[in-house]
Amino acid sequence: MRRLGLRPGARRDMFHFERSLNRHNPKAALRMFDLITGRIPSLAEQPLKGVERRRGFRELIINLGKSAYIVRYRFATGPVVVVTRLCIVFKAAAR
Repeated sequence: MRRLGLRPGARRDMFHFERSLNRHNPKAALRMFDLITGRIPSLAEQPLKGVERRRGFRELIINLGKSAYIVRYRFATGPVVVVTRLCIVFKAAAR
């Protein structure tokens, strides 16, 4: 099995989301944190599960309510999957 690495930028992104959401809704912040930290380790076992965006880089989309979190990661043939950034996308309301 591959190892999982978390770049400093991805770690900062995660804690920034958690702090921002915690100010408004602590329960939602905990759900978000648990969901993302629960899904990221699966990339070590299944690095191809995300969508390929460009050579060597992929994105895992994690839906949560009215938003989605995008885990950007790098995967090559080596033994390490490196999470490079985390982003949040707010879904548009259905019309």
